[in-house]
Amino acid sequence: MAQTTLVPIGQTLGWQSAPDGQRVVIGFHPETGPDFALSFTQEGLMANITNGLSALSAFPTPKMTDREVCTIAPRWIEVAGAADDFVLTFFLDHGGSLAFSMNKESAERLSQLLAATLHPASTPPSSPGTH
Repeated sequence: MAQTTLVPIGQTLGWQSAPDGQRVVIGFHPETGPDFALSFTQEGLMANITNGLSALSAFPTPKMTDREVCTIAPRWIEVAGAADDFVLTFFLDHGGSLAFSMNKESAERLSQLLAATLHPASTPPSSPGTH
C-alpha cells in the first residue's frame, strides 16, 4: 500500500444496491474534493467490514465506558454450531445479517455474561477476567 493514494473521508453518505443487483454502492464525502462511491460484491463488502474491524486495533483501546457502540438492532438472533465451534448470527431489519464465529470457551463466557447481566440476583459471580 506504499503507493496508494490516501483520501481522508469526512462522512459516509450511505449505501444502495447497484443496478446490476450483484453489488452494493457506498457513497463517501471526502474532507476535500468531490463525493465518490465504491462498489462491492457481497464477498468484497464482507472482507472490507472485517478489515475495518481489524483496523480498529491501530487506535488506543478506550475504557469500556468510553467505547463506541455499533448499534445493529437485530430483529432475530440464532446460535448454531458443533461441539467446539459456534456461530452467533444477528438478523437485521432490512434483510442483512451479521455472524460471528467463536470457540466453545468464548461461547460459554458470552453465556455467563448474558446471564449475569439479565438476571444478576440469580447468577453466581463469574471468575475474574476480561469481558
